[in-house]
Amino acid sequence: MQPIEHNSPGPRRWVVVVCSLVLLCAIAALCLRWKASDKVTTSSQAPSSAVPEPEQVLGHSDSAPSPDPALQGQALALPRSRSSQLANSLPQATPYAQQLVKSLCRLDRSSVALTAEEAEQWRKNFDELVAQRADGVAGIAEFLQTNTDVQFGRAGKELIGFSSAREAMFDALVRIGGPEAVMASLQALQNTADPREVALLGRSLEKLAPEWHRQDVLNAARDVLGMAANGRLPDVDVAPLFEVLQTYGGSEVVTDLERAASHWEYYSAIALAYLPDGAGIPLLARMAEANGPMSSTALQLLAQVSGNNAQAQSALVAQAQANAIPASVWPFLVSSLAGNEYQFQNSAFAPDGRAHPGDVSTAHIRSGNQTFYSAFTSSTLTQEQINQRIAFINQLREVTSQPAAQQALQQAIDLLTKRLPATAL
Repeated sequence: MQPIEHNSPGPRRWVVVVCSLVLLCAIAALCLRWKASDKVTTSSQAPSSAVPEPEQVLGHSDSAPSPDPALQGQALALPRSRSSQLANSLPQATPYAQQLVKSLCRLDRSSVALTAEEAEQWRKNFDELVAQRADGVAGIAEFLQTNTDVQFGRAGKELIGFSSAREAMFDALVRIGGPEAVMASLQALQNTADPREVALLGRSLEKLAPEWHRQDVLNAARDVLGMAANGRLPDVDVAPLFEVLQTYGGSEVVTDLERAASHWEYYSAIALAYLPDGAGIPLLARMAEANGPMSSTALQLLAQVSGNNAQAQSALVAQAQANAIPASVWPFLVSSLAGNEYQFQNSAFAPDGRAHPGDVSTAHIRSGNQTFYSAFTSSTLTQEQINQRIAFINQLREVTSQPAAQQALQQAIDLLTKRLPATAL
């Protein structure tokens, strides 16, 4: 049998197969390279707005030079707007709305004394501006962005209800209401470096959208307080910022107030005493125990709230029992134990004439430009609450034998006894 012979084309067929595989691999490699190149090109052409620049993100501002508060007719404002996105969301003002705003804000002057006739026309124009609704908001927003102001003074406030043009525009936004008014208020909040304006706009936003923008208001207060702490707002009273922290904050602002205490000892202590749910009392107690620069101030504020706060009572009893309250401090606790309250003189929230002039003791501390007062208002305490205060004072008398303490505590009881007939039932 003859062996089977292979036909000569066999080897050539294997060569063809191998070449075909190599060609297919090369084509596949080229395809993969083309797709990768296409992905890189697509990525490089992505719009830059996909990742916001720092200027586009609302919140804390970066460092900025301080405006000059001495300039006439100008409001304290941040040099660079933090609210360009909000500004672009508002419609353009109509010529009529612009004219109404101009008539109300008297942009040709930084201060103006209104006559009775001018005040009447002002009120009519104000009502007309409010009636413009969204168009009115746009006109107001344009004015607020100029960072100018017109002071009407005390007489102007009596005639039209506002002491300045910007304050009037804030109120107009609240009266108009709606999402546009919220936008304009947020825009003004993000641009201002005026502590009083931060507080007024915070109150406005709370009326327009209760609780929705408290974090924005707190952030604005922190920003401006930081500017003041760095010396960028010289001679500006920052009391309204502490009002914002104590009104809209809670335990999350305790650290802010502790940090601020190095610049504004009394303002920080007052705000800590008034934080909701007694959130600031533990820090006041630690400050009192530390026997440091704020010890005396912290003790006075603990005495003030001791009538309705068990933690404050415990802290005072512990200090008295350990004879840790200096004899020189006890006289300063008398009025606080007897129901007096410390308040900010430059308040943006409190109504005028809240305390009777005869019950007010005002103090000014040059360091930090702090001005506050201590006052007793009969309507704030009932007879039952006064009796509870007297009972607590007697408890303090039992744990200390210091002559200065006994004398001060007896004075507090005598003062509370005199106040009994004037208190609410």
